[in-house]
Amino acid sequence: GFEDNDDYDYRTYLPPRQRRVIRRMDQIMARVREQPRDAQRFGLIHSDCHDGNWIVDRHGRPRLIDFDDCEYHFFLYDIAIMVYTFLPPDEWQSRAWSVHVFRQLVKGYRQSRELDADEFAAFPLFLKFRALMIHVLLAKVARLTGERPDAVSERRRIARFESNFEDLAELMDLDYVSLAR
Repeated sequence: GFEDNDDYDYRTYLPPRQRRVIRRMDQIMARVREQPRDAQRFGLIHSDCHDGNWIVDRHGRPRLIDFDDCEYHFFLYDIAIMVYTFLPPDEWQSRAWSVHVFRQLVKGYRQSRELDADEFAAFPLFLKFRALMIHVLLAKVARLTGERPDAVSERRRIARFESNFEDLAELMDLDYVSLAR
């Protein structure tokens, strides 16, 4: 399952002093683990869909590249990664833009995998999961590179995490089930 990915071993990468972050991660991970893992909802995903992993072929069609982060996970998480990537935090407050981006990403995703609109009730959970994972990945990189953030840098990173996580409220109140229909 997705838990086999060492990126999700957040307790290894987050220092114990980040108790609030770890508690949130525990809560989110528990809710993600409760999601049904049938073939309709769970399977092989790209898991790294951002603007640097797209090229345009000679016919002008976009093509996704760089499949080294593929993993078995929830399809909604793949879409959440894209929404989180293509809607930077300063654009989350634009409801119309958020709706447009979400609809276009889902429309494109459905060209290769049909997803029932009712499944999107869990979409906010996967957006939160992505926000937390970005924080964990930054901590992992710091640990692997031996970077020892000073207290100011660490407070800034936690503040950015808290801000990104809390700012998701603008995206959380969208009716994803209706938008996915």
